[in-house]
Amino acid sequence: EPNDFGLYNMLGNTWEWCATKYDRDKEQKVLRGGSYIDSVDGSFNHIVTTNTRMGNSADSAGTNTGFRCAKSLHKRNKNNKGYRYKSQAQLQQQQQQQQQQQQQQ
Repeated sequence: EPNDFGLYNMLGNTWEWCATKYDRDKEQKVLRGGSYIDSVDGSFNHIVTTNTRMGNSADSAGTNTGFRCAKSLHKRNKNNKGYRYKSQAQLQQQQQQQQQQQQQQ
């Protein structure tokens, strides 16, 4: 089934290089998504989702990393400190808030 833009299977080809600094190591950049050597359920390597992130140094290369040309539709926040991973407690709190919002609707 296509996404909202009419595109199919946009995940799992290559990890996407991002301009964002990796929060755990400022010398690294964020890679997002997953690649053809990862799995949908995370049973081997990484789980392939739009939220999956990892860091890598700018001088690394592989057949499973790439980039895409894109333009933001809004101004970028110059105070961006890099991608921050959410703790389990933060994820649970977010899920609870989403459930409460769904119940209110």
